[in-house]
Amino acid sequence: MYRLPKAHVRRLITPELLYFLYQLEKPLLVVVTGGPMAGKTTVMDFIQDTLGFLVRIVPEAATFLFKNGYPIPTEAQAKSSLWQRTFNNIIVPLTMGLEDKALNQIGCPPLVFGDRGVGDGDGYHLEGGSSGFYDFHNFSPDLLNQRYTMVFHLTSLAVTNPAQFEKNIQEGNMARYETSAAQAQKLDKDLMEAWKPHRRHIVITETSVEQLVQSFTIALLNNLMEVANGG
Repeated sequence: MYRLPKAHVRRLITPELLYFLYQLEKPLLVVVTGGPMAGKTTVMDFIQDTLGFLVRIVPEAATFLFKNGYPIPTEAQAKSSLWQRTFNNIIVPLTMGLEDKALNQIGCPPLVFGDRGVGDGDGYHLEGGSSGFYDFHNFSPDLLNQRYTMVFHLTSLAVTNPAQFEKNIQEGNMARYETSAAQAQKLDKDLMEAWKPHRRHIVITETSVEQLVQSFTIALLNNLMEVANGG
């Protein structure tokens, strides 16, 4: 895992920001999302390692399910609206449950990072567009702004380096049901559109791990300062 010097990162956290975070009545919920092989795990590991005293990580609900025996879909299943409806009917409440469990725990740090969030279900939803997704789950897109303080979209490797993405798939480096860069590019775009209504939707596109981690960390701290200042 790439590491920026901890001391350098922590110097960017001002006393004013710390005071704001520790005066919060409820932790802030931040989503890290993006297309396949976007670097979410790398970024989350870095934040946990560097700012562990300030953060709690909520695991991705889909990964939680797949690791505990839920069958990974075939390509045909993944394109099936029936499979997507069934999966979303599980994944949306599970995502919210995992988030709520972290937010409501006694002694929870002031920042809770979700590995994906409810809006991701919209990006995977195949029927009726966004309105179909929200109607199906009986809630409004306003939920995104009410629930999440900010959303970081990390651009997929399939967009920044399609050849490397295809190579990783062929070598079996990543267990995914997206079998081509074109599929992953579409998903990346759909996820970006799904979260676009959020008032603080930050897109990060970098071509190296070092640049990704640095850009994410600076954007996170800058946006936290804006929130602390009422922005």
